Amino acid sequence: MRKTTQEKRKRFVKTTEELFYKRGYKDTSIKDICEALETTTGSFYFMFDSKEGILEEIVKDYYDDFLDQIDETLEEGKTLKDKVASWVKVKYEYFSTNAEFFVMYDNLGTESGRASLVISDSEERRTSRTKAAVDKLIRDNFGELKFDKERLDYIVDLVISIEELRSKDIFNKLKVSKKIDIKKEIDFSQKVLFNLLGL
Repeated sequence: MRKTTQEKRKRFVKTTEELFYKRGYKDTSIKDICEALETTTGSFYFMFDSKEGILEEIVKDYYDDFLDQIDETLEEGKTLKDKVASWVKVKYEYFSTNAEFFVMYDNLGTESGRASLVISDSEERRTSRTKAAVDKLIRDNFGELKFDKERLDYIVDLVISIEELRSKDIFNKLKVSKKIDIKKEIDFSQKVLFNLLGL
């Protein structure tokens, strides 16, 4: 793809993202996107096959960046406690910094058709990568835990379930107020996981 085409594609994505935040996914049309960019629908369809196609790109970009940061964080730190603390911190700071995206994304849960497939695919990918990362983290640092090896799968599932519940709680708080005390949320989640893991 030529540089000008790539730049134009990025402008489409950025403008569409802003419209989705302001108006919501459902209330934003391809015509709205083209008017905001002062371009034609033909130009839109040259870049994307549909509104769902551009949504897919937006979601993929955020989740790829988010999951890459999580993977990097889990590789850093000396002890399991350091790694868990960093994981929670990076995750919640990313939610807070990108609040508009996550609120918009969470609201997409009611969509049908291809938009619902975008959501279910991204959730499946996120869940799978998160589980693999947490599983590796706990297996690689199992010596620091006071559990029997046969409880390992149960502990991994419990950590992921707790963090899923906490993430949903953060999304709900971000819907009500774009600004939340993220430090307080980080501290709380870190303490819960430290207690669960006996760290």
